[in-house]
Amino acid sequence: MEISLCFWYKLKILNDYIMKKNLRNKIFLILICIIIIVLLYIFYNNNFSKYEKFTNNEKMILINEQSYTETCGGCITLYYLAYLLKQQNINVKMYGQPNNNNIFTEFTDTFDAENTIVVYSEGINGNPLNAKYSVRWLLSELGKNMPADIYLSWPKTDLCYYFLSEKKIKDSPEKNGSIYKFLTTIYLKPNTFINHHKPRSGYCHIFKKSNYHKNLQPFHPDDSVELHFSNYEELVEFFNKYEYFICYDPASFLIFLAALCGCIPILHKVEGVSKEQYFTGKGDSNSCFFVYYQTHPYTDYPGIAYGMEDLKNAKNTIDLFPDLFMKQIEYTNNTCVDSFIEDMKHFDENINTIENNYVYPS
Repeated sequence: MEISLCFWYKLKILNDYIMKKNLRNKIFLILICIIIIVLLYIFYNNNFSKYEKFTNNEKMILINEQSYTETCGGCITLYYLAYLLKQQNINVKMYGQPNNNNIFTEFTDTFDAENTIVVYSEGINGNPLNAKYSVRWLLSELGKNMPADIYLSWPKTDLCYYFLSEKKIKDSPEKNGSIYKFLTTIYLKPNTFINHHKPRSGYCHIFKKSNYHKNLQPFHPDDSVELHFSNYEELVEFFNKYEYFICYDPASFLIFLAALCGCIPILHKVEGVSKEQYFTGKGDSNSCFFVYYQTHPYTDYPGIAYGMEDLKNAKNTIDLFPDLFMKQIEYTNNTCVDSFIEDMKHFDENINTIENNYVYPS
């Protein structure tokens, strides 16, 4: 009997010890869980504050462009980016004072550096707004409209986005989507570039950035009228008056606007670049539809003559142009803006910095 009581007593002590130990273990595990939850909350809150707030209108994208004219394609593009971001419920403003544009009209001249991403075009030296987070948007290839070494004035940590394709992008496809990223936004003023189906005849032409050509060889007739315009209405009038538009500017959007109005564009060929390479950006050309042709097969581009020898084909296919063009715009705008918004959510995680996009002198 005594042995039995002793055994049960020892068993009880052992059980109490195990229960106390289990309790301590449970308390320890609970404390560990609480610590983990607190750390996760701090981590999430910090990252939410840093990356996600702008999608809830707490973080702002500020676009640094103060001028506006309908003859400035780059200016229009910057305002249209603001418009497209606003359509996605992004808190976006243009920097400066309101002006007379009809694309985007929300301006500010103050901002919180901790919660603002500033977008500069390639024409801006340095970081004039002293932005903590900044994006450099290359609307044209350096060395063409701006000095080739202007990037040396930019913060190396700026994120870099291209509007047009460049030869270096074609030559390094493994960098596409990581180091080489596109932000192409194409604006068409609503209900403006229309074929009025009136009698038309003769030629008009434009030189503009014809200096891009290594060997320019003008071929317009002597009675061709050089194109000058100060607004879209004048441009539409031109393109509904003349039958042909000769374009010596290899980076002009006017060829597309002319085709929409029924005026056959004839583009001066780029030396060493085929028609397919020109429109797809898969050569030494600056195409605005590089993103589109990453996922869509190329077929002979309709409605636009690449050199005089392509004129008959352009005339026969001009009616096919508007549908393809609008499809390209919709796909390009949606793809690029959606990707850009995702990148801005995780700004510091991107590797498409200026430092990774350009070679610095030793």
